[in-house]
Amino acid sequence: VYDDPSTELDNFYDSYFSISADGIATYNPSATRSDNIDSWSLENVKFKATDNSELFTLSRSVDIKIEAIKFTVIRDDTNSVITTSDPASFSGVGLPNSLVKARFDSGSGQEINSTRVLSDGTWQMFVTKSQLGPADFRTVVFEMDGQIFSSDIDEQNTEFKLSMVAEEESSNLLLIIIIIVVALVVLGGVGAFFFTFEDELEEEYLETNEQQINVDPYAWAKQKTVPEITPQQPVQQVQQVQQQVQQVQQVQQQVQQQTTTSQHPGWIWDVETNQWVPDPDYVHNQ
Repeated sequence: VYDDPSTELDNFYDSYFSISADGIATYNPSATRSDNIDSWSLENVKFKATDNSELFTLSRSVDIKIEAIKFTVIRDDTNSVITTSDPASFSGVGLPNSLVKARFDSGSGQEINSTRVLSDGTWQMFVTKSQLGPADFRTVVFEMDGQIFSSDIDEQNTEFKLSMVAEEESSNLLLIIIIIVVALVVLGGVGAFFFTFEDELEEEYLETNEQQINVDPYAWAKQKTVPEITPQQPVQQVQQVQQQVQQVQQVQQQVQQQTTTSQHPGWIWDVETNQWVPDPDYVHNQ
């Protein structure tokens, strides 16, 4: 292989080429060269073929131009919302046979999908809704051989924001959440009102019971006055007064017996023995 056959000194580059049995030459300088890629290009290259009689012939001149491949990513689809039937489509340029990966831009960097760069340096990948998960929004980055795609001058990672819901649905969802929160607050206020109202009723009920308990059952008898007995009153009037006093005492005993019996069902107070005795007329659960 000659760089320029018109020069006196020929340059041989046979170590950079490999020729198959079919006569196809392959130029692969990266296997043997470590210098700058800008110097890998060749001009006016000719191939020399020699037979067994050492007769040779030269091919036409060819130029070999080597350019560094820049990893690129382009989103092809125009879908504002990714659905099951409409995935996101990405394509770009990369090093042939390299692996391009799409992953979440998170601490874990979970891989979503991957594809191989074709021999012509192009690649294409689809990202489906099932791969993105249940979230409404996802941020995705692409990398090739550990190199994360960056289209900015400051070489910041380029992120692609993918949406699974429309903006209207997102705003409606936010509105529904606000309504639910307001409803819970209102229900909480109503519940607090009923609890307060119930406490007031309970206090009123306790006060009424306390007033009923404090009522003296003998107040009516205490209010009844017994006339004083003077020596000048006749004996008949004294007897009437004594009868009235006995009636009052009997009524007091009856009231006391009814009150205590109601408090101690099944038992009655025996005045003569001054103790509790079983009630013969008591029937349980009557």
